[in-house]
Amino acid sequence: MKTLKLQRDPDGFFLWHPDYAPWIVGRHSLAANPDDRAFFDPTAGDIVWSSRDGLKDYEMDELAARHLAGELVEMPQFESEREVEGWFLERGFKVEWI
Repeated sequence: MKTLKLQRDPDGFFLWHPDYAPWIVGRHSLAANPDDRAFFDPTAGDIVWSSRDGLKDYEMDELAARHLAGELVEMPQFESEREVEGWFLERGFKVEWI
């Protein structure tokens, strides 16, 4: 079982990605942009972050196509750490809080 590292924050939950800044996956974060969406690639164990501000149109189209093809699962906005852990556990990943 693979492990994903999540970082706690007082304003919300953040997913720690080693190559980028932490991405928000929590509903209550003050910095959350309602237009941003997070997708999970269960094959690679990666989070793909969709942001209208950060992606070009063709990149958004590619994400949409991968989502429709079933390669990506859209991540819901979570209300608690337990929900986050349960959602990933159902997909074969455990969460390590850092």
